[in-house]
Amino acid sequence: MENLQNQTYAVTLYFDSDTTSKIKGLVSEFSHVTGSDFLIKNNVPPHVTLGAFHCTQSEVPHLKKLFHDFYERSFDFVNSVKDSKCFFKMDFSSIDSFLDKVIFLKPEMNENLRSLNRCLHDIMLPHFESGDNRNYIPERWCAHVALAVKLSHEQFEKGMSFLKECGVLNGAVPEVMSGGSVILPHSADVVSMGLALCHPFTELERIYYE
Repeated sequence: MENLQNQTYAVTLYFDSDTTSKIKGLVSEFSHVTGSDFLIKNNVPPHVTLGAFHCTQSEVPHLKKLFHDFYERSFDFVNSVKDSKCFFKMDFSSIDSFLDKVIFLKPEMNENLRSLNRCLHDIMLPHFESGDNRNYIPERWCAHVALAVKLSHEQFEKGMSFLKECGVLNGAVPEVMSGGSVILPHSADVVSMGLALCHPFTELERIYYE
């Protein structure tokens, strides 16, 4: 019997292996400090989500086709790094939070990110409803790399105290945290794009920029 229930799928950007390793180290540190291990337990890799969309199981093939269409069009909207497998470089400006429930590494918003977000929604919204309370549509989107999610008030306070102890003042990102045990990236190479089911996290497609 056909599954007509909507599920949420996300289109995401992924980073080079060195940046990914550093962010995973920070996620692990937050998990230890706060007691929240959602990202680790669900094997969610470090990423920036460009958009989230509701889709039934029968519509997934069409979603995949539009995802590939977006990948092909994405080159028209980005100032890529020439002679490199890096699609473009992303700088990180601060550590921030959402609603005392999420702590995240914040990329600097630039025209590359804004253009990709707009292009993706121009392609997807005529066919699929925006997911995650429409928080990824261009007029509401705040790009972020989750470090700790689904935090209780107590867990959030532990995470913020940890940041203060490590010298993160007013959200500014230092070179090294926690006595040198955690090294934060100040920039990343965006090397691939993915399509994934959000709950539980299941990667359906990943395309590497070459």
